[in-house]
Amino acid sequence: MTADLERLDKAVAGIDAANPAPGLKAAYGVAHDIKGQGATFGYRLVTDIGALLCRYLQEAAKANAYEPAVIEAFQQSLATVVENRVQGDAGELGQEILASLQAAAKLA
Repeated sequence: MTADLERLDKAVAGIDAANPAPGLKAAYGVAHDIKGQGATFGYRLVTDIGALLCRYLQEAAKANAYEPAVIEAFQQSLATVVENRVQGDAGELGQEILASLQAAAKLA
């Protein structure tokens, strides 16, 4: 999981602000892998965060525009969940995290 988070960091760092769509698509591929890994290893919250990140990256790539701070919030959330080995959906706190990420990414 940590290796995938490092891959995500590299993919995000490679996004070209002048033409972000290709970099966003690359980051989407990594986020999709992370989403799948979460379920495999019992990190339901990682799967849910990964799914939201995938949606955000997909929409951002279509628009060829993105907010770096939004992606950073997703990266930090994923890293925190993995570092603290938060299993399952993390209950109410997990729902609050998802709601805040959803609002930041403007995903309905």
